Amino acid sequence: MRYCATFPATGMATYIAQSHIQGWGAFAQGRYDAGETVETNPILVLDPDEVRAVLHTDLKRYIFYLKESEANADSCYAFVAMGNVSFCNHAKDANCHFDIDEDKGVIRLVALKSLADGTEIFIDYGVYARDII
Repeated sequence: MRYCATFPATGMATYIAQSHIQGWGAFAQGRYDAGETVETNPILVLDPDEVRAVLHTDLKRYIFYLKESEANADSCYAFVAMGNVSFCNHAKDANCHFDIDEDKGVIRLVALKSLADGTEIFIDYGVYARDII
């Protein structure tokens, strides 16, 4: 299996490997209980002009909807998780969810269920996927 390891100093507790679902995926590096924070990543916020530019590239698969633009109802702000959270695949029956703290500039990945070491991490993209792509 091909994978990219993460560094403990970054606070990441996941690794990237090929997914049996779709392309690359994020996988638990260790065991986590429901409610436990799996990983926290910094985010890079994209303004509406940057979002429009990214939507014409393959990078659109790795951005998250953040909020509507106050200046233009047809545009929005989005962000890129600067870590492995961007590689989490979608599942309606997700085993993790994420919280965004815009003030601190981070996204936090939290286990919804117990995760065994090596478990692929899934999040429900919900409105984020519908609104951004």
